[in-house]
Amino acid sequence: DVGAAGATGRGEEVIKICGSFLVVENMRRGMSPKQAVEDACKRLIKLHNGDPRFSDNFIAVNREGEVYRGGVRGLKKYGGPEYAAIRNGNLEIYRGEYLIKDEKPIW
Repeated sequence: DVGAAGATGRGEEVIKICGSFLVVENMRRGMSPKQAVEDACKRLIKLHNGDPRFSDNFIAVNREGEVYRGGVRGLKKYGGPEYAAIRNGNLEIYRGEYLIKDEKPIW
């Protein structure tokens, strides 16, 4: 009825916030895929006192076919995680965003 979501990274962190479920429920309440993913990322950041030492990523698609992928943390020079979608038979590449942008790797 709403869409779908998935996550990658440290699964135990995603489970702590019921991450993929949260993203779908956010969309059910009217958020766009981008808003829903960013909300889940913000919850992970808050859970780790604003400085998680990992980067989990979420991807969401709503019933209308809007897709978004975003991540908790990543290198500023990369901008954000890439993702692909097939629209009208064409492969399209998109770039999401990291909420925390690091100048150099933290791990």
